[in-house]
Amino acid sequence: YCAIYFRTGKNLWYNMLVHALHDAGIFLSQGGLNGMDSSAVISGASRGNSTLTAILQGAVYAAIGLFLLRKKKVEPLLKKTETEAEEEA
Repeated sequence: YCAIYFRTGKNLWYNMLVHALHDAGIFLSQGGLNGMDSSAVISGASRGNSTLTAILQGAVYAAIGLFLLRKKKVEPLLKKTETEAEEEA
């Protein structure tokens, strides 16, 4: 989430969207569309594949973070941030 916030020019809306998609993905992977009561899904009654889901989500987040924090893309942002900090001082 920090990488998204940093790369989008400190715009919090992108983080809120990604977080909502993440929560929806978890809800669906835990049986949200299988006719289960939503309270049972939220409480974790169907955690049969939760370990695999957690591993896959961790891998996806790691890949997104590494992609967003590529050196050639981050260096200009760091320079911009340093310039803004100097101007404020």
